[in-house]
Amino acid sequence: MRVKVFLSIIIVLALVFAIFLIVSLYQYYQLTMTPQPLSTQQRTPMLQPTPTRRYPNGRYMFGTLETANGEIFSKLGLNDTYISQYEHSMGVDISNITISWQDYEIADGVYNENVLNIATNNIKIFLQAGQKVDVQLAIHYAPSWVMQLPDAYYVNQYGVTTPNIDGYNDPNYTFNEKIREKVKDFELHTLREIQVKIGLQNIWDFRIDAGYGGEANYNFSNDGQGHTNSYWAYDVNAQGIGDNLPAGVSPTPFPWWKPGQRTYNGQPFTVSQVQEWYNWYFNSRMNFYNWQVLLYRNTGYTHYLTFQTPGFGTRPDEYTKNIDNYLDGSGDPNHTMSRAAVWQNFYPAIINKTKIIAYISSIADGSGVPVNNLCQPDDVSVNFDTDPIVDTWSAVRFVSYIADKYGFIKGGENPGYGGEGTNTDYGITMLNNAGKQMASCGLIGMFWAHDEQLYATTNVPQANMITLADYAKVIAQYNEGNLTSH
Repeated sequence: MRVKVFLSIIIVLALVFAIFLIVSLYQYYQLTMTPQPLSTQQRTPMLQPTPTRRYPNGRYMFGTLETANGEIFSKLGLNDTYISQYEHSMGVDISNITISWQDYEIADGVYNENVLNIATNNIKIFLQAGQKVDVQLAIHYAPSWVMQLPDAYYVNQYGVTTPNIDGYNDPNYTFNEKIREKVKDFELHTLREIQVKIGLQNIWDFRIDAGYGGEANYNFSNDGQGHTNSYWAYDVNAQGIGDNLPAGVSPTPFPWWKPGQRTYNGQPFTVSQVQEWYNWYFNSRMNFYNWQVLLYRNTGYTHYLTFQTPGFGTRPDEYTKNIDNYLDGSGDPNHTMSRAAVWQNFYPAIINKTKIIAYISSIADGSGVPVNNLCQPDDVSVNFDTDPIVDTWSAVRFVSYIADKYGFIKGGENPGYGGEGTNTDYGITMLNNAGKQMASCGLIGMFWAHDEQLYATTNVPQANMITLADYAKVIAQYNEGNLTSH
């Protein structure tokens, strides 16, 4: 009898051990398993993920721009499901998607819903993979029909309208109420559809599209017609002749006064009047930005909103020199004053600062002396408005100081490959510099521009090549042991 009992106990223990072994092996398989591409024959050597440690909270957030968007993915036979799962397994947290105005609203009030169906389906795929999702309603991809509205173009002091750059127009959001109405129609329609199909609160962040390339500034100073100091405020509405100004925007205080002029109507024009004119020019643009924030918040959306601010813009001493020189361009070496890219004035002028991300869209851009210098603990004690040391700071360091002063969360991205500038250090060098700046300046994370470059192995110089495996190593480097809540 005792022998039978003993054998029964042994059998039960053996079964328990076998079940435990099976469960453990299954869990190990789940943790190390990687998603499979559409065709295993189409796999490339770099698509071999290395499992990375992931924290559900309290870590730097890493994303990719234009996630799974580009010809390279179709060439490799990789779909959105695979890419999102694969990148998630490699430590990437955030997927990004752009919804183009010109593709979606093909005529006034006429929407190609197939465009949004594809976009929302991709968002669902990203969410199902465990990704956070960052969305841009890209009004800088303006439909051609919008540009046919009266006074749709900005006009500079030389009578030149904003140029068509890279095939895209820049509608007059600042001084044209009708243009804003069309922006409102597009954005609210899109947000309502996202609410129905996905739920707005499932979107981690919306990028507020605020100008050329989505960034927060007026068009370029160079109008393509030989003028390099363009101020875009000479359409009929801005000059007080038209009757289509948005609410809260007034016409110029000095009709037809032009930067560089030292007299007005036969009388001396003072520096204080130059300041008054520039305040009007700058605040008119801020009216559009704040109008955008209010539009999103009025939908009930409560998560993050991002303003993309490139470079260091116009620094304090340059700002003063520009005003003293009557905005004639001699004090604007960066060609940013005319674009209202004055970040130390921009961020405090945002009325509702709740959950706004101050986003430096030029991390590791080679700015500063020495280049790509890092934030320092004693930056807070610098007299920002008068100390010339500020002119040596990198763009990330400069904007981070401003963001910290006014209580903004900070994020950013690197310059894209082949974009403005030479980007000779694009690749692993730029990634390493970006990571250092992100950490030293206290950003919540960064995006890599762009996702397709992490998969490109041809037509890219070896020095500029970078893979997802490279990105994953940096992600692991900065997140290993990082349990600070963001």
